[in-house]
Amino acid sequence: VEQIERSFMVSPLMTLHRYFMAANRMRECFRASLRPPTVWDSTNPIAAMASFLVMHADDYGIFMFYWYSSLHVVVEGYTTLRLSDPNIDALLASPLKNKLYDCRNGTFHFHKDYLNKKLLQFMADKDSIPWANQLTDAFGDFFLRELPKRHREQAQANPSTTPKPRP
Repeated sequence: VEQIERSFMVSPLMTLHRYFMAANRMRECFRASLRPPTVWDSTNPIAAMASFLVMHADDYGIFMFYWYSSLHVVVEGYTTLRLSDPNIDALLASPLKNKLYDCRNGTFHFHKDYLNKKLLQFMADKDSIPWANQLTDAFGDFFLRELPKRHREQAQANPSTTPKPRP
């Protein structure tokens, strides 16, 4: 496996990009699953609660929580690799970063309560969706810029591993 990774010049950054692709795909699925809201009697608290509960079992809720949760995995990798980008770093200075972590834990760790507060804290913040979109876009820009640059640098440093063009 290591030899294959070396021959294809799979760097930790490229590995992190794989996680980003999954997060971004979940965002695309979330967006595609959105539909006009069902009109329900807002004066009826049972109907309002039912709509809220259904969100956790419907495509848009599932894709939303998986997008948020997989986006946090990208944040973890970015931090672990000690990467830096001014746009990403500014977004990660937000308190929403910790709420995103809790949301990831609320999604992927069992909790006895259906309306888990770890999920709800992130969603309750009015800035959470714009922030998650901005962070996802910032990571996309980062990878589009950095992957080719680092690939060139790695190829120059290790010319024997660079695939030769066919005649």
